[in-house]
Amino acid sequence: MKKIAPRPAVPLVLLLVATFFGFWTSLVPLVGADGSRLPGDLIDSRFIGYVLEHGSLWLAGKAEGFWNAPFYYPMTRTLALSDNMAGALPLYAALRLLCPTPEQALVWFFIVCFGLNWGAALALLRGCGASLGTAVVAAYPLAYGLTVAAQARHPQYLLLYPVLLAFWLLVRFLRAPSPGRAAALALGATLLALTSYYYAVFFLLMAGATVVLHCALDRTARRACLRALRLPLWAWATLAACLLVLAGNYLPYFMESLETGPWPADQTRELSPSLAGLVAPPPGSFVWGWLEGLVRVGPERHLFAGVFPLAGLACGIWLLWRRPDRKGALAGTLAVAAGAVCLLFLDVWGPESALRRLPGLAALRVTTRVTVVALPCFAVCLALCLDRGLRALGPSRRAWALAALLVLAAADQRVAPEAYPSHAWAPARARVEALAARVPAGAAVFYVDPGVPMDDSDYWAVHVDAMLAAQRLGKATYNGYTSWLPPMLGLFYARATCGSLDAWRNVAAALYRPGTEPAGLYAASAFLGRVQCPVDPAALDIPQGRHRAPLPAGERKADVRALAAFDPDSRRLRVDAVIRNLGDAPLHGLGDFSHRGAVFLMAGVYDAGGRRSDVPLGRLEHSLGPGATLVQHAEAQLPPGLAPWRVEAFLVQSPDGAFTGPVERAAPVRMSLSGSRQ
Repeated sequence: MKKIAPRPAVPLVLLLVATFFGFWTSLVPLVGADGSRLPGDLIDSRFIGYVLEHGSLWLAGKAEGFWNAPFYYPMTRTLALSDNMAGALPLYAALRLLCPTPEQALVWFFIVCFGLNWGAALALLRGCGASLGTAVVAAYPLAYGLTVAAQARHPQYLLLYPVLLAFWLLVRFLRAPSPGRAAALALGATLLALTSYYYAVFFLLMAGATVVLHCALDRTARRACLRALRLPLWAWATLAACLLVLAGNYLPYFMESLETGPWPADQTRELSPSLAGLVAPPPGSFVWGWLEGLVRVGPERHLFAGVFPLAGLACGIWLLWRRPDRKGALAGTLAVAAGAVCLLFLDVWGPESALRRLPGLAALRVTTRVTVVALPCFAVCLALCLDRGLRALGPSRRAWALAALLVLAAADQRVAPEAYPSHAWAPARARVEALAARVPAGAAVFYVDPGVPMDDSDYWAVHVDAMLAAQRLGKATYNGYTSWLPPMLGLFYARATCGSLDAWRNVAAALYRPGTEPAGLYAASAFLGRVQCPVDPAALDIPQGRHRAPLPAGERKADVRALAAFDPDSRRLRVDAVIRNLGDAPLHGLGDFSHRGAVFLMAGVYDAGGRRSDVPLGRLEHSLGPGATLVQHAEAQLPPGLAPWRVEAFLVQSPDGAFTGPVERAAPVRMSLSGSRQ
């Protein structure tokens, strides 16, 4: 009887070593050896915790609506301002049942997600034909090291397992197209879209490019894909269900982007991938730290993931060029398509791409995430090429080569523990509990003034404190935080006067809940912090009409909503205005190099006798394209003898420009007199 040789233990040993070392060097610095820490700072990390806890409360029937989380009250669709994390809710909700506090559930959530990332990375590479040893080496940069350190400040982007699962299902479908595999791919893409809005858009672009390129280069694959489209009824039902779920998840983002418009070009440019960022490692890199002094980029632009992913891209180009077999050709197609999609988002093309102007995709503020989605494609090619290169070696030499490659991969990805952003959750929870204890029991809505300017690191942390305190108390808050800040929310943060908060409440009521009685917003409100704003509904009124009459220069329409405040001691008039371009032509502002055609914000000041004086408040801070919104804060020194009784905010254009004739005006706004009564 022939003796069966035992399976080599080397790949299993490498797997255990890589798992232990990766968890110890990447996960422990984020959550602590005793689970006392959370990834990120006091802002983004706890905001994601708020979103997950809100979803868990909604699943338990303790929250009214999933999309309308009660922050930025009375704004609706607040979860459309960021990733809603719906795909991760079942996992978090299950852990929440086992943990006494949301913070402990969040710690275990990230621990489980790290395990899922590592397991999904290995499953993807093994499913693409790589051996276990090379899969461990190539998967290491996906789950640990530089990628984790670069994304840990925004913990929602540490959830890579839906991306890896979606790519595995894509490869399975392209290798042997069938209705069952098409339905499975649709389910995987749906899970990804529900987990990460950003990652889903980038995956769909890469998957589409891969399918097109693969079918163009392989006639047999093209015929197989066409045959797979002859779906049975159950497969059509599955696809229809996925489309309905995706449409329901996409609609709030679509509606929100219609109201906010695309991001300003200067902000988009700073948050797009750059050529310099491709060689900029995150701080604390063990091997590549010397590059930090050579390349200086913004905090969102540290895109260098080590030499191993770059080697994977090179392997992908070689595989597509040589096409050694169908397995290698498909992997090369995947890597080249992913790399091409990354190139589309580079800032060398400028920020005004058509993609970013599609309704619903205006939320793609930080497009640097596209490089993270491409890394699995490069890892597949690296693993396959390593297998080809190590094929000629004997078992012993192959084992030593794999061990050496794993050591090199670990060194390539090594980041100093102190460079991983994290915070202790117990003190953060204590400050939330202290804040919650100050909220009056009868207050249904409250606002906490941070007491510091916006550039202070504690400003947004206080807003998140208020959100978490409101969540624990089952109340709503005017405070809020989001990485995708709607332009009209600028009124809320102009805290130089008490009127700014009042303006936010009225503007939000008019924009998001038309017909809301302003007095109803003040019935059960509480204000905590240094600034104690007066609760006087009669003094807070904003224009409610939209003025759409065409102007002589063409269809230039504007909506101006504002709040005015006057200090009789200094005689300074302040106007906080929200200006929205409702026409089909741009309104020119400070971005132009001359006054020709520039639009100015004006204040029509009436005295008690009804006499009017027009006071210029300055040019628009930047040009407004069709549908764009601008928040502008302006001040003017009123002359002696002018005692304002009523103020109108309106726009004019310089006489030598194209915007002449009657000015576009908003309805009068009531004015609050600082230091005196109305």
